[in-house]
Amino acid sequence: MTKMTSFLVTLVAEDDVIDKVVQAPTPEEAITIAVGLVEINVLEAEVDEVSSLLVDRLYDASPVKDPWGCGFSLDMVLQKVEPQEDTDVPYDTLMLEGKRPSAEWHAARIRYMIKNPSVLYWPVEVGCFATEDMTFMVPEVLDGWHRLFAHKVMKKRTIDAKFSGDAQLLSFLEGNTSYLVE
Repeated sequence: MTKMTSFLVTLVAEDDVIDKVVQAPTPEEAITIAVGLVEINVLEAEVDEVSSLLVDRLYDASPVKDPWGCGFSLDMVLQKVEPQEDTDVPYDTLMLEGKRPSAEWHAARIRYMIKNPSVLYWPVEVGCFATEDMTFMVPEVLDGWHRLFAHKVMKKRTIDAKFSGDAQLLSFLEGNTSYLVE
């Protein structure tokens, strides 16, 4: 049986950019499959391998639990705080309007994702915490906190991620090893 890998394929044609997560044995076949799924004239294609990380390991190994510094806690997602409605307003939109999202807004955003799981397809981006001199064996979520928290609340076992960092940390987060050696 051929080993299948998840790839994030970014297709670019003139003003259109389309991302597809595709299961394929090779990056080249992933591009072929993605192009077949999308009817555009492809000028450029970029492939990133997508790893399947264990949600609990990623969450527990990350020292950050309030990435926005606004008093957020995961418990807020489970308690509906009135009058905040669940929202699909992107974080960037609020920042452009000069508004700093509250902890309640972040909880509402995560609840929206839980109620609309089709928005959770996009892989999170994970790296390693690092300074100028040193890289640590600690995961850093670079993009996708709302998606990670939604997966955690939904008790999902894994989350798709684009990982850049130490192979040993990746192996631990994928569940291939049960410990980290520093």
